Order: sequence, then C-alpha cells, then structure tokens
Amino acid sequence: MATMTITLAGDTDKYTAELWYDDMTTKVGDIPLNTPYVATGGSNFGTSNAIILRPIGDVVFDSYTSDITLSEPWKAGPEFTELNPIGDPWGDGLRGMFLSNVLITNVSNSPTFDIKYIGGSVVVTPFNRLHSMDGVALEDFAKVRLIETDVDGNQVFNYSVYIVNLLNIGFELPSSAIAGNSNIILGSLDTGINTPLFNTDSVTVDLGYIEVPASTSSLDYLSNTFELFLPFVESPIDIDPTLCIGKTIHIEYVIDLYTGDMTINLYNGEEKPFSSTKTTIGRNIPTKLVGETNYSITGTNGVINNVLTAYIRHTKPELVEGQFYNLVSKVGSIGLYKGYLEVDNMELQGKALADEKQQILSLLRNGVIIK
Repeated sequence: MATMTITLAGDTDKYTAELWYDDMTTKVGDIPLNTPYVATGGSNFGTSNAIILRPIGDVVFDSYTSDITLSEPWKAGPEFTELNPIGDPWGDGLRGMFLSNVLITNVSNSPTFDIKYIGGSVVVTPFNRLHSMDGVALEDFAKVRLIETDVDGNQVFNYSVYIVNLLNIGFELPSSAIAGNSNIILGSLDTGINTPLFNTDSVTVDLGYIEVPASTSSLDYLSNTFELFLPFVESPIDIDPTLCIGKTIHIEYVIDLYTGDMTINLYNGEEKPFSSTKTTIGRNIPTKLVGETNYSITGTNGVINNVLTAYIRHTKPELVEGQFYNLVSKVGSIGLYKGYLEVDNMELQGKALADEKQQILSLLRNGVIIK
C-alpha cells in the first residue's frame, strides 16, 4: 500500500481530524494536528480509509491551501472535498479526503494543508494558549531545554518566562473544552510537543442532578439540615430545606484553568443558581530550572476526600430516650394518653370558677403524669 506524510495545519483550534475505515461506519482514531502524519492508502475509493475534518462548535469551513506537488499534475491528487453523507456519525460541514493508492502515488512530497475556518470561541485571554498535558507530555516537556546559552555557557534567554502556570487538576475535564491539538510554543521556541488545546480559559464541569423527595410532613422543614458533599471540596454546603425539598438539584463546577479558582453553582430548576460558592482546586506544579525553581511548591488546594459522586445528606432531629425528652405534639382528650404530658391549650368543661379553671390549666401546662 502507498503511504503519504501530511501535516494538517491552519486554524487547528477550530477543527479536529479523524481517520475512518473504508466502510465509513467506524472511526479508527484521531489524527494529530500541526505534526507530520503518515497516511496509508487503499486500492480504490471503495476500499480506502478517509481523513475527516470536523469543525468545533459553530465554526464554518472557509478554505484551504497546500504545497502539494504531483508527479503527474494532469492527474488527480488527494484533496479535501465537501461531504454530504446521511446518518450517524456524520454531521454538517464536514470535509473529507479519501486515501486512495491512485491519488497518493501521484504525490511527490510531504504536503502541508493550511486549513481555515470562520467563527469560533473567543477566549478571555488571547495572548496565551492553554494545553492539556498527560504524563507522557509532562515527561517530554521536562526534557525541553528552557535556557538558551552562548558558546561560553552564558545565559542568553530563559524561555520559562512564557510559562504562566502548570496546574494539576486531579480529574479529567470535559472533551467539549478541547479545540484540537497544537504544539506547545514558548515565544520563538517550538517544543514539538503536540497536546490538546483548550478553547476557553474556564471550564464548566457538570456533576449531574440530585432529586430530593417531596415533604410528607411540615416537620421536614423544622430543625432539619440538608448538606451537599462534593468531590475535592473540603466542607459540605448547607442548603435551606425550602430550596431543595421536592426539587431536583443541579450541580456544576466552573474552574479557572490558570489559577484553579472554582465556583460551585447550584440550581433547583430556575435559570439562575440559588447558591454560588467560591473555593480553590488543583495544585501548582513547580517548574525546575537550572539551579532554581520557577514556582514555589504549594500544597493541594481542596481535599482528597474519596467522594466521587455528589450527594445530599438529610439529617433529622433525633428524639432522645427518656421520660420527659421524647415529647411530640398530639391533639385529643387527656384521658386517651398515659404517662407524662404538657398541655399547650385546652377546652375545660365542668362547673368551676374562672380562677379555678386557670389554676388547672397552669398545672397541666407545667406537666403532669397520667397513670
């Protein structure tokens, strides 16, 4: 089978590239952007794999250029064309390139395709790029020479000044926040390390919904506590019973990817949150340089509490065992009850003076034992 080395470049924060099997129903995997990729051809259009360009968000394909060189220019070569297939997994606005042997063998160089899109997310801080790095990328980054020296060993430039922060969040962030792949570039230094690129400075993590049962008694609102426990958050959040009983609580984290500052928003069916709590999550990773540490070592912000799913704990007041400590409110004739009782109010029948009735009521209010 023929092979061709290509590089997908251009607006790499606005699209992703995927390789699909020749049956066009199974995805093989993602194709890295801004880095050479070896594409393998098939015998013809019906049995060759395809490269699919998928726009991110509401961006629209504009155009592309390439430096492709054909051995026989009068014959067709690989190109990205508009796709209009029907059914899953396809969507609108896709571009595709079939990897036919006939097309690939006509290529005499390793072309770069500069792909342009219109629209897309605008980040709060356009001067920096936020990369998602796994363990392998961190190891590769640790090998990058951040200090440039002259022949005498004197420092000429320190590329670490372009590092804003390295933050370990501790859990995976949603894929919707990723806008494709890009090399990590520090000033004029291209590290060659290709990692996913975030399309925003703050990420919203949806923790799901918790349904709180409706009340069966007004006692559920009296001296009852509702506490929300969350992953990586030290203290539970108290929720007023009137805001959660009989409602579905929706929880979300909004995380600042530069600092680890986090806002916890709680919703109960309304458009706006009824509670917003500020905390901090993650841990700053110190960047080691020659003879110095660029960032001071800090502990983990937040806690490791082994809570993997948010939950609400409902605590009711307990009745203490004892002769006079398990009082409950009842309505009825005194003769129907045995033991200790205190009368809040009563209708006293019988012939007695007003002062006598008041004395009887006073005694009953102070508590009596009925045998």
